[in-house]
Amino acid sequence: QALGFQGLVDLKETLEAYLGVTDSPVEKMAATTKSMSGNSDAAIDFVLENQKNTLEMLANAENREAMAAAVRLLSQARGIGVLGIGASGIIATYAARLFQRSGVRSYALNATGITLAEQLLDLENGHVLIMLLHGRAHREAQTAIAEAGRLDIPIIMLLGQEDSVLKKHATACLFLPRAKNEGVALHAPSLIAMETLALALSGARPDRSLETLERLVALRTSIRPHKRV
Repeated sequence: QALGFQGLVDLKETLEAYLGVTDSPVEKMAATTKSMSGNSDAAIDFVLENQKNTLEMLANAENREAMAAAVRLLSQARGIGVLGIGASGIIATYAARLFQRSGVRSYALNATGITLAEQLLDLENGHVLIMLLHGRAHREAQTAIAEAGRLDIPIIMLLGQEDSVLKKHATACLFLPRAKNEGVALHAPSLIAMETLALALSGARPDRSLETLERLVALRTSIRPHKRV
């Protein structure tokens, strides 16, 4: 219950979802490359098909509504934490940089194991937590969810599986599958979603965003006065 589960049944469902998904990068890459048979056109088609699917999913009514709800949360936040593990951690770092430019104190939560504990100390009441999870309930995610609950921090989740048990912890939830289950995972959907959220946030608070960017340009000029911005 301290981790946000309602009881033993809820915990079992989470473990079942976790253990029931094959996530071997070797198997996924093998399946993907086999389907391409060394054909570069097939590789292009694989990527384009997945990104086309991402854009269609992002544009559907449910995700538009979730995006609007997420932007409302972010526009009122005093801080934004973005959690991502592994490759998603790179996107979390980039997303935090984008939100910082929108004028909101932002930071990435991208460590694994006990190192994440130190990063979680940055979470405060009044912040919003964005989680790039793709449906997997790893221990880092469970701990972050519990800490957000303790601090009464709303959570925006980006999930790749609509039936994920994690969605019940989210105030707003975007569903964007990264790739076919048997194919290698592509991370562009997460990147697209984060850039869309950041741009929407800037649009919601344009004065704050422009003021922050003007200050950024001034600081850059001070550091390198002869460098074009």
